[in-house]
Amino acid sequence: MKKNSLIILIIILLLMIACEKQPQNQPATAPASPQSQAMKNITSKPEVSFQTISAKLASMPRYNFYGMKDPFYTPIIQTQVKQVKPKKQRVAPTEKYEIEKYNLIGILVNKKVKSAIFEDPEGKGWVVKEGAPIGQEDAKIKKITSDGVYIEEIVVDERGKEKKSERFIPIKKSR
Repeated sequence: MKKNSLIILIIILLLMIACEKQPQNQPATAPASPQSQAMKNITSKPEVSFQTISAKLASMPRYNFYGMKDPFYTPIIQTQVKQVKPKKQRVAPTEKYEIEKYNLIGILVNKKVKSAIFEDPEGKGWVVKEGAPIGQEDAKIKKITSDGVYIEEIVVDERGKEKKSERFIPIKKSR
């Protein structure tokens, strides 16, 4: 290792001595071309000031991007985003599960009031009247008949518009 560094040091010294021995009168490189000699005679720099730059900027055309389409707009991604309504803080016991998980097991008919009895997946029964909420889908009981219950729910179509949808849940007959 020491021998290699000693050899490198000697080579560097020899190169330095060889460079010093070149005559001072002759240039180390090739003679300069007449164009480069003419360029050496130019000593003044072109004047560039703030006023000339601002005048050039003022004369440039201006662009208005207000009416142009957004190049990053993607209709596919924009239609998949759904607006989520904030949930109520207090949830009724009939809104814990989806509508399909509730079973209609009975209907009570008085002279003035009609009520329906729903059973949740835990086996608990709930008595509900017309206008009461049911299911996680934010549905309401629209009408109670002797055959079953009509439920009105809000459904979002493929365009993102909300529509009211009505469905009928028949009463389960016992054997």
